[in-house]
Amino acid sequence: MNRKRMRTTVILLVVLSLLSGGLITLVMALRTPVLEEPVTVLPGVTLTPQDFTNAGLGTPRSIQYAGSSFVFYADANGAELADARSGFTVELDGGASVTVLCGRFADDATHTLRDKAYAWYRSEAVSTGLVDDTGASVIGDASAHYASTDVAAVLVRRNDAVFTLLYSLSSAAQDAATPLARAQALARTLASRL
Repeated sequence: MNRKRMRTTVILLVVLSLLSGGLITLVMALRTPVLEEPVTVLPGVTLTPQDFTNAGLGTPRSIQYAGSSFVFYADANGAELADARSGFTVELDGGASVTVLCGRFADDATHTLRDKAYAWYRSEAVSTGLVDDTGASVIGDASAHYASTDVAAVLVRRNDAVFTLLYSLSSAAQDAATPLARAQALARTLASRL
C-alpha cells in the first residue's frame, strides 16, 4: 500500500507541476508587451506594428528612440546637417530587432547634403560587404544592402531623405536571403512613405 500511495503522490506532483508550469507560461505570454502605437520615423512619417508583421519580421514588442543628442549626419564641427532626424530600435518576437537611422534634408534643394550623407554611410559600410542594388532591386532613388544569416542591412536614398535599416536575428537563418528579403520589404514600405 505504501508503494501505491507513493506512486500516486508522485504522479499528482508531476501533474500539478505541469499544470502550474503551463499556467505560468500562459500568464507570461499574456503579460508580454506588444507595441500597439505607430513608430515615428520622421515628422509625418510612421511605421505601424502591422508593417513589421507584413514584412515577415514578427510582432514588435517594444521601441527605444535615440536620445536628443543623436546626430544623423554632421559637419566637420559635429553640428547636425539634417533638418529632421530619427533613430530607434524595435525589439521583435524571438529576440530579433530592427534599428533605423534616418535623416531628412528638406532645405537642400540640390540634394547635395542628402547625396553626401548617403555616400558617407555607404563608405562606412562598404568594407563589410555592402553591395549597390541595381535594376528592380533598387529601393527609392538609390540603395545598397548587406546580408548574412543573422543580420541584414539596407541603405536607402529617397527624395530628400536617407535611411539605414539593420535587421538583427537572435539566431542564424538557413541562408542570407531570408533576413535580406524581410529587411528590404520593410525598407520598401518606409521608402514609399518618404
